[in-house]
Amino acid sequence: MKDLSVEQKAKRYDEALGKARQLCDYPTSKPFISDLQDLFPELKESEDERIKNEIIDYISTAEDKVLIPYESWIAWLEKQGEQKPVDKVEPKFKAGDWVVTRYGTASQVISVDEDVNGYTLDDGVYFSGTWCNSYHLWTIKDAKEGDVLAGKIDGDSYILIYKQIKDGWIETYGHYYDSVDRFCVPSQLFCRDVKGAFRPATKEQRDLLFQKIKESGYEWVADKKELIKL
Repeated sequence: MKDLSVEQKAKRYDEALGKARQLCDYPTSKPFISDLQDLFPELKESEDERIKNEIIDYISTAEDKVLIPYESWIAWLEKQGEQKPVDKVEPKFKAGDWVVTRYGTASQVISVDEDVNGYTLDDGVYFSGTWCNSYHLWTIKDAKEGDVLAGKIDGDSYILIYKQIKDGWIETYGHYYDSVDRFCVPSQLFCRDVKGAFRPATKEQRDLLFQKIKESGYEWVADKKELIKL
């Protein structure tokens, strides 16, 4: 139990004193230990402790205890009261995070099962337990040439085809700029927060980008990493 404040201790004392006076003025038929437990709830056994002690009492008085290794059973039961509950493991990822496998495949976490530290990805993959060690949070260092990324720079949204980062500038094969609602040919975008500004694009964002590329009279050839004017 956590430490009590001075005010809480004073209140507890007043309550205990009042109950003690009642015990003196009005004798009770209950055992004195029970009275004390009513006075100080901390003295009451937990349900687990009570059941453990009942099992120990039963084993100790069993008529056939000569035929069973009751001493080792009792020793084991008594140790159970010393065990502390295992701390709950905090989830490694949260819904919405982008994660990457050791092979470089990026996926988005769509749901988390905190009870077993399990995760479901947007591609239908589910993993938990030691498999979590095979994944890490996506960062810009995981971006590969030709990847489609989405993010914001100074409040403006962009969807781009990534080329590289150089001197704080993100070089692209082209990008969609939502403020003007059009696709812009290969360019450099100055990004003050290169590490945290972008993430892999969702399917909807990718579809929007390629729609705008087509409307602008271009075609993206992924295997050649080339933007072609039609």
